[in-house]
Amino acid sequence: MSAGQFRYLSELGFGAEGFLGHSFGELTALWASGALDDDAFFALARARGKAMAPPPESGFDAGAMAAVSAPEERVAELLADRPSVVVCNRNAADQIVVGGATEEVERLVAAAKEAGLRASRLPVSAAFHTPFVGHAVDAFRGDVARVEVRRPNGTVFANTRGAAYGDDIDANRTVLAEQLINPVDFAARVEEMYAAGFRVFVEFGPKSVLTQLVRRILGDREHTVVSLDAGPGRDADVALKQAVAQLAVLGLPLATTDRYVAEAVADVPAKGMSILLNGINYVSPERRAAYRDAIDNGYRIAVPATPAVPAPAAAPTPSPVAV
Repeated sequence: MSAGQFRYLSELGFGAEGFLGHSFGELTALWASGALDDDAFFALARARGKAMAPPPESGFDAGAMAAVSAPEERVAELLADRPSVVVCNRNAADQIVVGGATEEVERLVAAAKEAGLRASRLPVSAAFHTPFVGHAVDAFRGDVARVEVRRPNGTVFANTRGAAYGDDIDANRTVLAEQLINPVDFAARVEEMYAAGFRVFVEFGPKSVLTQLVRRILGDREHTVVSLDAGPGRDADVALKQAVAQLAVLGLPLATTDRYVAEAVADVPAKGMSILLNGINYVSPERRAAYRDAIDNGYRIAVPATPAVPAPAAAPTPSPVAV
């Protein structure tokens, strides 16, 4: 979906100067920047998922993850006596994701709630970006070695703290492969982009999770975040076109003519007499059936019988009169 949206906006003239993904999204960022070609992007997307699958060992704990709404210093206090749980995502200054052994993560969530903090387990299949997916690195490294990770056309802000993508293809491969077990330093990368002068952020892909994170990170500072997807239950086509309109209003040189719009059907005048219809012309199915029954079966009425006319009363016989 991310690739489709990016291709569509590119057709309209969209061009980005900086790229930032979140976890898997780093692959998409590398592709969008030109560091990966189409074949490499889709091949590595499949390979990454395959490498992340837990090994077929009985009782293997792939780990769990939880989000804690608190500064990292406060989260560090909760992790002090839990060495098997580590920070794996720094999503915002007040949203830290931790991962580790499943039971320990459950205990940490309970402890955070007791301390008055918001914390919840995430619906994920493993503790990503922690040593719990260390088995995936070697397998994925082999897949990455078979493709070229070239210098990006623009800056790709790597998730891993201190890492960068440049001219050295082998170094780029190492950063990408080891990203699987290194924490996602998303908030710091957004701050780095802002310090470099970026003010308009466009999210490609489903939903608007990163849009909300960027707003949370930058707060009241001048910036604009545009999400291209409407989210579940809403019209994605309308949302995409509205986003294009918003970017055009912001000054991006985008062609707003949509070449995918169907041609309007020509209005061909009908031959013969035209009759304007309105509500009075409507006949309900029930009444129409009654009409048809009357026509097919004959309409009969009962003729009332003629009432009998009583015979006139006989005139009384006059009495004899003596004259």
